[in-house]
Amino acid sequence: MIIAFFLLIQCVYCVIWPPLSVDNEVALRSQRDVSYNVSVDQLVDVGVRLSTVIFERDTYTQPYLNRVDNLLNASVGNILIDAYWDEGGFNWQLCPAPFSANVTPIADGSTILQLEWDNKQYTCDRRLDLASIFTRIDEHIRASARSVSLNLITIYMSLHSIGTQNPTPVSQPGTLSRPLVRSIDQVQILTPASLRVAQLSNSTYQGLEFDPNGYPILGELLQSRGIRVIPIILENNMYEDTSYELERDSNLYFIQNSTIDVTQTNTADTKLTDLTTNITNWTIADSQALLSESFRLVMETEEDPFSLESYTNHISHGYSPFLNRKYNESEIRQFAVNRLWSWKNSYLPEVSVPLLGDQDDSNSANETLQCASFSNLSWIISSCDEPRQVACRNSSYWLQWTVTSTLSNYYGATEACPVGTFFDIPRTPLDSMTLQREIPLNSSVWIDLNTLDSGGCWISGGAEAECPYHRVTLVSLYVEILTPSSVVSIVLIAIVVLLHFVRIPIQKNRKYWRKLQDNIKDSDGIPS
Repeated sequence: MIIAFFLLIQCVYCVIWPPLSVDNEVALRSQRDVSYNVSVDQLVDVGVRLSTVIFERDTYTQPYLNRVDNLLNASVGNILIDAYWDEGGFNWQLCPAPFSANVTPIADGSTILQLEWDNKQYTCDRRLDLASIFTRIDEHIRASARSVSLNLITIYMSLHSIGTQNPTPVSQPGTLSRPLVRSIDQVQILTPASLRVAQLSNSTYQGLEFDPNGYPILGELLQSRGIRVIPIILENNMYEDTSYELERDSNLYFIQNSTIDVTQTNTADTKLTDLTTNITNWTIADSQALLSESFRLVMETEEDPFSLESYTNHISHGYSPFLNRKYNESEIRQFAVNRLWSWKNSYLPEVSVPLLGDQDDSNSANETLQCASFSNLSWIISSCDEPRQVACRNSSYWLQWTVTSTLSNYYGATEACPVGTFFDIPRTPLDSMTLQREIPLNSSVWIDLNTLDSGGCWISGGAEAECPYHRVTLVSLYVEILTPSSVVSIVLIAIVVLLHFVRIPIQKNRKYWRKLQDNIKDSDGIPS
């Protein structure tokens, strides 16, 4: 009872990442699909540091771990885990205080311990470890295995040393790799070796352009190879004379400044602040310069926290913002709903978006709101019949855009593009920046995105493109509906067959029961 009350009090302040609405899910999926031809190092999404956003600074127990599920269910693509190497116990843990030191359980037999380390008090659950988080990620991977729900998760690790070094080595010290491969199938993990194979087979890119030293595109990883996780050791804050050998994990993890170069900065960087406020003078050269930097992250600091404006500016300029402090419910909801670089927070018009498989054909107001235009770095749902200029990409240089001088409705947009260009859509934030500079002030242009084939299934490929999901969705829906009724029907048929072949005892003893009934009729009163 004491433990249950203790855990309940803790979780009063648990940060709950808001779930995706159906509209948010459709918007997120369409952004993912448009990015399928983009190298994974150029993807942009919000990141969350678990130790500061999910856990309390001094409390690491199961109720907080449950909040990781909220992040995964909302398809948050970047997670940062602080891992602590117990120099005395030769093991990795989530708790910032070493379990090898003297600890005090909060009750007899409890796995929840009170610890003191570096003049700080901690409450930690022994059962809560790296495998606990990796298992939750694996469960999410299994639950989202259909193509309609696939997403890529980049796991960043920040490593720390704790405890007093033990001069006596152990035969099997802990590793970062062991809990990862025991929780997640290794074929679903992009490793340094599998990246090298992709590079040698000429299937790596920088953005949309081939690069022998680049990275695979998102669609290849998710759909062709079934890879869902990229593990990266981002920060090494361990003792200089640590007992841990980082090379043990180099076959599974990418290591910053060794097998990978992550571009990491923070909100206090004034150079970055100047960059992300400079939109009007943006050039193709600016986009090209940032493209040479992989996995661009901007870490929030307590001295210079994100405002909603700075947060969205970083996203628009191709940086993944990492949330790194405590938030109230209103703040976290604001950041959650403004995480997209595509539709942003304005993708819903006054009338409702036609949702996946739920288009109301009787609503004439919605019938033509099935095409997307582009303005102010945002995709906008628009009527397909309206005349607009058209966004056309250069066939030779993917960052070069042309906007037609003539107007066209959406159905004629493909033919409107001049020779040497083709009708397309911005596929990264930097791509959006270079298109925006070509658009006249207060104007919008057609981009290659529509939901004409199936309500809410936003796809590129022109007006005749077919939705790859609606058949799968309908089949899955029918299976979900029919499975319970099918089971009941099979059970009923089995019972009928069983009753036909197995006769009940009263049928086998009819003569006995008839004689007994006759005796009862002949008797006066109740036989004694």
